[in-house]
Amino acid sequence: MTFLFWLWRFGNVLSRTLPLPVSYAGASFIGQIVYYLWPRGRRIAQENMRRVLGEGATHAQVSTVARRSFRNYGKYVVDFARVSSTLKEDLRRKMLLEGWSAVEEAHRRGKGTIILSLHQGNWDMGLVLLAQRGYPVTVVAETFPHPGFHRFITHLREQLGVRIIPMESGVREVIAALRRNEIVAILMDQPKATAGVPVRFFNRLTHVPAGAATLALRTGAAIIPGTAIRLKDGRFLGIMQGPLVWKPTADLRRDVQQLTQQAMTVLEQFVREYPEQWFIFRPLWAES
Repeated sequence: MTFLFWLWRFGNVLSRTLPLPVSYAGASFIGQIVYYLWPRGRRIAQENMRRVLGEGATHAQVSTVARRSFRNYGKYVVDFARVSSTLKEDLRRKMLLEGWSAVEEAHRRGKGTIILSLHQGNWDMGLVLLAQRGYPVTVVAETFPHPGFHRFITHLREQLGVRIIPMESGVREVIAALRRNEIVAILMDQPKATAGVPVRFFNRLTHVPAGAATLALRTGAAIIPGTAIRLKDGRFLGIMQGPLVWKPTADLRRDVQQLTQQAMTVLEQFVREYPEQWFIFRPLWAES
C-alpha cells in the first residue's frame, strides 16, 4: 500500500505541473517501476490475471497484462488529479456514453439508483460526469489502512463533488440517499468482503459485498452495472447496463445471492474485454 500511496502523490504532482502527454508517460513509467519493486503486488496481480485470461495463457501473456495494469493505473492517477482540479469543464468532451438511458430510466422510477462497478478504467470520472449532470452521487468507499493514503484519496474525491460514506458504516445514510432518489456507487471487487455473498467470478468462488443487493431488495432501488474505459485516443467510454431485472421471492438470502451474481456476471464481461484496465492488486479469490 505504501508503494501505491507514493504513486498517487507522484502522479498528483505530475498532473499539476506537466503537460498531459508527459504526465501520462511519467506516471506510466512509475507504475511499471512499482510493478517490479513490489513483489507481493506483482505476484497477486499475475495470479488475478491468470484467472481472467484462463489457464491456457502463458506466463509471458499473464505478466504482460499485469504489467500493463500497473502502467494504466499510473495514468488513472493522473486523470483523477486533473479532473479534480482543472479539467472538469473538459469532461463532457472526453467522455463518451453508452447506455445512458439506463440511468435516466432508473431515475424516473424514483427509488434511487445503485451503480456497481470495479476498480477498472476511471470509475471516478464517470461519477463526476453524473454529478455534473445534476445527479447527487454518494460513494460507499473502503477505509484504507494507510492513514495518509486514506485522507489523500477522500479529499480528492470530495473535491470531485461526490459524497463519501465509509463502507464500514453509514447504512442509514445510504438508505436516506436512495429515498431521495440519489445515486449510490459501490465498487464490488473488495477483498475484505469475506463475510459478503458468494458468487462465481471467472468460474471461481469469491465473496463480494452483499449490501448493494440487500439495499435494492429492501428499498426498490435500481441496480446498474457500469464501467468507464480508457480509449486509445485519450477519451473514455462510460458503459451502463440495466437496470437489472429481478423478481423477489420469500427467500431474502437467495435473492441477494442471485441479484449479486447477475451484477457480477455483467462486470465480468467488462474485465474480459479490458483486462489491462482492471486494477486489483490484492487477493480477490478465496483460494488466493
